[in-house]
Amino acid sequence: MQKIVSKLVILSFPLFFSGCSQIQSLTSEAYKSGYAIGKEFGSYVNTDQIDTINSWLPDDSKIDLGTDFSAEKVNELCTSMFDVAGLLAGIKNTDQNRIEFADGCVTGFNDGKNA
Repeated sequence: MQKIVSKLVILSFPLFFSGCSQIQSLTSEAYKSGYAIGKEFGSYVNTDQIDTINSWLPDDSKIDLGTDFSAEKVNELCTSMFDVAGLLAGIKNTDQNRIEFADGCVTGFNDGKNA
């Protein structure tokens, strides 16, 4: 009996590691998807565009790039976008994927904004 159990453990070892790589792949896909969306969004938000938009707005409605697009607000936006974006990208809805998506989205936003 002990030989059978030890053989099963040895046979299941590769399955365990392949499962880990699949989980890592999903996490990486969530980050990449979030990064792409964040970078696209960030590319729309640059100083020239904000200045143009602000020229059309009344004084009490001006957009403040530092306040309205703070890291905290961008993170909240990215986290809320995960439900739809993750579904469309076929990413499993897990807490870890939501975190990875938001991290990628915030990084992408900052890269796109600074491009």
